[in-house]
Amino acid sequence: MPARIIYYHPLVLEKDVRMLDKAMWDFICGIIRKKLITNAESFGKPLRNALRNARVLRVGDWRVVFQIIGNTVHVCTVRHRSEGYRCIETRFI
Repeated sequence: MPARIIYYHPLVLEKDVRMLDKAMWDFICGIIRKKLITNAESFGKPLRNALRNARVLRVGDWRVVFQIIGNTVHVCTVRHRSEGYRCIETRFI
């Protein structure tokens, strides 16, 4: 399978990253590159109900919610697990 392209929703870079220190963001980015570029289906757990077109990757206490569209992985949000998945539907394509 060819490598996928990673696309970050603008709000991930504008809002979500600000909640993280640089070391944690670098760690999460490394995991995203390592796991989602080559085999996103194996590492991301499918979500249900209103978020059924999305998947979640657990990185410690952080959750990376993403969609696979063709050859692209769209990272919709990076949130702490305590925040849950509320109000993220607007970030989906």
